[in-house]
Amino acid sequence: MNRVLLFICIATFFSCEREKLAWEKEKIVPKLSGCIVSNIAATSVQLDSKTLTNGGLDITEYGFCFSEGDTTHFMKENKVICTPIDWEMQGQLQDLKDGTKYYVKAYAINSVGTGYSQAVSFTTKLLPIVVTDTAINNVTKSAEFSGVVLFDVGIQISERGICISYTWQFPTIEYGNSYACGTGVGAFSTGQIYLVYNVKYNYRAYAKTIYGVVYGKVKTVIIK
Repeated sequence: MNRVLLFICIATFFSCEREKLAWEKEKIVPKLSGCIVSNIAATSVQLDSKTLTNGGLDITEYGFCFSEGDTTHFMKENKVICTPIDWEMQGQLQDLKDGTKYYVKAYAINSVGTGYSQAVSFTTKLLPIVVTDTAINNVTKSAEFSGVVLFDVGIQISERGICISYTWQFPTIEYGNSYACGTGVGAFSTGQIYLVYNVKYNYRAYAKTIYGVVYGKVKTVIIK
């Protein structure tokens, strides 16, 4: 009888150990579906992905990691942390460089490690180059400002012109006075603009696009 009980105990022990080992083996890093890229703009992009399994453990962090022109340094270079809904997550990368190729993949972290989706690439839209010319101050208390919008990159230039300010170091359409000078690429000029004598003005050219306003370098002129 004692031998039977001992056999049962030993069998039960090994059975529990096998179940424990099997359960522990099921604990793996999370698995994710592919990363979907959409709404690619000049400096931003929309990302979507879905967690397929949490690896049998709680996930402590979800997100997207990306790299500029490299597939080996995702987490070290940059990442966006997301809050998923039903294991589906969305994110947006912002402040990207225009006309630049990036690699991105979704990730999820549990206590075993980090799971990744396959890396995908995208290239941001290219913005035009805006050049600020030197102001011409050959008429008393006035100056003529000009600039150039270079390269037709397939983006509509809905407005181009000059921003001027004597208070703001970096004048913009919102901060300073702006003078519209038509649309599209090419050279443009404001004509003579009357200003305050012996005052230093900061100015720069600008171009409006569907992806935002592109500015040229800031220059200064003292009105004589």
